[in-house]
Amino acid sequence: MKWAAALLIASQSALSFAADPVGVTASSDDGNAPENTLDNSLSTRWSAQGNGQWIRYDLGSSYTVEALDIALYKGDQRTATLDIQTSSNGTDWQTVFSGNQPSSTANQQTFDVSDSVAQFVQIVGYGNSSNDWNSITEVDITTSPANGGGPGDPPDCTACVPAVVATASSDDGNVADNVLDDDLNTRWSANGSGQWLQLDLGQSQVVGSVNIAFYKGDQRTSSFDIQTSDDGTSWETVLFGGVSSGNSTSLENFSLFETEARYVRYVGYGNSDSSWNSLTEVGVSADNGNSDPVGGGSSSSSSGGSSSGGSGNCETSSTSSSVTVGCLEYGSGGTLPMANLNPANDPGENFDLSNWKITYPDASEEFPPQVSNNEFYTDSSTGAMVFQCLNTGGSTSNSSYSRSELREMLNASAGTTSLGNNWVISTASSSDQSAAAAVDGNMKATISVDRVSDTYDSGSEWRVGRVIVGQIHASNDEPLKLYYRKLPGHTKGWVYMAYEDSDTEIFIPLFGESGTDQYGLTSTIEPVEDGIELGEKWGYEIDVVGREMTVTVTKSDGTWARQTIFWANEYDSDWFYFKAGAYNQNNGGESGDYAQVSFYNLEVSHGADGGSGSSSGGGSSSSSSSSSSGGSSGGSSGSGPVPSDLMDNCNQWKITYPDGVEDKTLCGESNNEYFYVNAEGDGMVFYAPIRSDNGTTPNSSYIRSELREREPDGSVDVYWTTTGQHTVYVNQAITHLPMVKNHLVATQIHGNKSAGIDDALVLRLEGSHLFLSFNGGKLRSDVTIKEDYVLGTRHEVMFEVIDGKHYVYYTEDGNLANAYAAGNADQYLVRDGSNDYVMDRDYGEAYFKIGNYTQSNADREGEFADHPDNYGEVVVYDFWIDHQ
Repeated sequence: MKWAAALLIASQSALSFAADPVGVTASSDDGNAPENTLDNSLSTRWSAQGNGQWIRYDLGSSYTVEALDIALYKGDQRTATLDIQTSSNGTDWQTVFSGNQPSSTANQQTFDVSDSVAQFVQIVGYGNSSNDWNSITEVDITTSPANGGGPGDPPDCTACVPAVVATASSDDGNVADNVLDDDLNTRWSANGSGQWLQLDLGQSQVVGSVNIAFYKGDQRTSSFDIQTSDDGTSWETVLFGGVSSGNSTSLENFSLFETEARYVRYVGYGNSDSSWNSLTEVGVSADNGNSDPVGGGSSSSSSGGSSSGGSGNCETSSTSSSVTVGCLEYGSGGTLPMANLNPANDPGENFDLSNWKITYPDASEEFPPQVSNNEFYTDSSTGAMVFQCLNTGGSTSNSSYSRSELREMLNASAGTTSLGNNWVISTASSSDQSAAAAVDGNMKATISVDRVSDTYDSGSEWRVGRVIVGQIHASNDEPLKLYYRKLPGHTKGWVYMAYEDSDTEIFIPLFGESGTDQYGLTSTIEPVEDGIELGEKWGYEIDVVGREMTVTVTKSDGTWARQTIFWANEYDSDWFYFKAGAYNQNNGGESGDYAQVSFYNLEVSHGADGGSGSSSGGGSSSSSSSSSSGGSSGGSSGSGPVPSDLMDNCNQWKITYPDGVEDKTLCGESNNEYFYVNAEGDGMVFYAPIRSDNGTTPNSSYIRSELREREPDGSVDVYWTTTGQHTVYVNQAITHLPMVKNHLVATQIHGNKSAGIDDALVLRLEGSHLFLSFNGGKLRSDVTIKEDYVLGTRHEVMFEVIDGKHYVYYTEDGNLANAYAAGNADQYLVRDGSNDYVMDRDYGEAYFKIGNYTQSNADREGEFADHPDNYGEVVVYDFWIDHQ
């Protein structure tokens, strides 16, 4: 927040100033974040819909709060109603203002409040005279020191050291305050992986280490992470995989990655005997910090390292007898391997399943795996191998959860639990290596999690939305479980991993941490920055050489996360097998609730044929070609700073913008609001905001940011007839829909309007229903492509007209362009009954259109017109056309 000019009273005995908050949070927002109210800009804002939504400021210390200067979004057009409240502890609030805004202005206006001494200031909104939205663009809080001093002076205190406050995610009656009472006979306790205890230090300070005393610390080891935060919202993990010594009930010192922080959080993952987290005392010290991120280990141990930034030193190794958490790296630029899939084949024909058995949700098994309707089958559109698992389908021994999951069987005749059917690591004894079916292991998979559970039993909400998609199993424990979790109401989910041996269980976030406190374990904050959506393809590689395990997870945009863990040496004498599929981690909720995972690639190798521990990372599925033989090219899969750099022939297209303006000279033109190159430089963004001053094109009441085909030299608009062969190919993603009428057209063939053809064939999305429409159903009924399209899912679509017959190809596996060039794209045809084509009709005055034709306008959107989140958007990565 900006500092206001100090107001010096004539007596010079009091000084008022704008206190600078150390943090700002809100009950919710629509993407316009609370931080926007502190950026000195009236063009940004915080917005949240509904009575009682609040925004809260932490001043860091106690001040006398005298007034607030608040700028309200559209404050000159409507009247906002609000309360202003203050608190010394963030829990107990007093209302110091209640009513309507004093003035009609969009600039800052002063709200006089009853003076109060407080550290926290909260604005509670009750909508405005037009609707129930609460929108604030800027806030300054006028204060004076609680002790009558000047700006920067400490508040009245004796030793000027703020009191430390302990809170926790939950407890069993042994409350959080007990860790601050200097008594080893009292404790905080909470049951369950991911439970946390947090210390508020009162102000930001150097945090170098923590001192922790564990209940029954001389009888068992406890596993935990330590996180720090300056605002209580964004957290940094400064100790991964901490493990207590197991031989003391006294304070143990754990060195941390040194940070400046106000909040310190202990995140517990149970102990070697149970899932309970129990601490008797906790303290924080500025001493004994490290300048490098610190991995886990016993008391004071700092072996190993981790980096959330992406380029850590990954030469860490371990000769320790216990687990060591090594490097966590991030990078970009890899690829997702895709199998050659035929939708007409059974899974065993598309994938080599000769060394696998499957366990179905009712605990029955098949070796080799056999198709089971609604549990294990081939997707009829993509050819993917689909695993579907009910929450309450049954369970196998030693588990309370259901699964539809493959189990590796290297030599079934040797017996499931024998060395001859499983693999060992290369640090095992020579006799075990000789007896085992294989040595070391590597598994690669490309998948999409299509559905997770969204209901749960009362008291078990921590189970909702979880599914394990890949594992390494040992004789008793699981050295690796790879989780995906998405909560109901969220569009994106987390990916995280767990390591387990007989003494330890460690959870590590890979994608989707996004400043949250517990990633997929207990957080309810959506991982919007780097989470993964349902239906989005991503990949994993698990590579084990000796006791070194490297896990790489790759997103569809090419970014990857890689974690190295050095197993405990107890695994030198154990055996292992891979598992892959859908292991549903929710055993409650409504009947019929289920999880579903699709596999587009699955490869396993061992010994000399295994991986090297460094995955190819990840990347979008295979890129398509930029032109077809014999025709004119429309687009390219290259990259460049402006849209025309992504076109092979920028003269061949014109664009219509949402304001109705046409632009026929695209070559070399700069990015603009409606048409620009994305941040990665590989896609053209077609953006159509719904505003009250939008224009339209003739014969339409809707808006668009859309290309229209012209002659190759750009001289005139092109028109063609359905005689001959005409093809358009687009690699694209529909990324956003309007708020009220959530309909959008992406890619179309336009025909002779006077003959009743008009929008002859279009790819249309309504909500999650993706389908083909033929002039709004006037030419023939709609044809569904999929009912559950997820915004942002990259896909390829091709329209091909051959002497009046209209063929459509669609896939999300990235192989359409290559398959079409090779002459084997029939697997991607959208079929209508027994026909390969979807319509047979002759007409003229046809042309292709590519981009975003948003099917709404300001009238349709009503009060949501001009809302910043109300728009249609499509990203096009590659396209071409061909006329023969």
